[in-house]
Amino acid sequence: MLLYLRKIAVLHKCAVLTAICLAQAKKEMKSNRILLFVFTCCLSSVIHGQSNENTSIQSVKLWCENDSITIYIPDGYLSTDTFNYMEGYIQTFFYPDSSTVSILCGANATLSIGEYEVDELYSRKINYKYHDVTYERVTSKMKAVFDESFDMMEKKK
Repeated sequence: MLLYLRKIAVLHKCAVLTAICLAQAKKEMKSNRILLFVFTCCLSSVIHGQSNENTSIQSVKLWCENDSITIYIPDGYLSTDTFNYMEGYIQTFFYPDSSTVSILCGANATLSIGEYEVDELYSRKINYKYHDVTYERVTSKMKAVFDESFDMMEKKK
């Protein structure tokens, strides 16, 4: 939610700057040049804000096989989905950039991961307290944050 509010604040700031520059452009009759300059500045500030977003890591407690387990994932997921099967379930967390984190809470199954490195998308699988945990479709910009959260889990085995 905080990430969403920050992006809205940046976009609001760009809208205000655009309005100010448009008013100035009418006075100076150089609207095309100024408008292009403002648009470029706003676009670069939005892109810069997204790429340098400080994403923190949160702990999420799940009930897995008659025991609670705490996993560590990056903040900012939009939604979750639970896939139930006979011996357990798979909990998946979805992020705005289409990356996912999944945990298998059950028996007689394993999680597999895709190979995305060709498209500059990354995946990783660990076994944390006898449960498969994966991330998939993670961009190179966010890979360090996802790796940090998975490293935290590997240290707490």
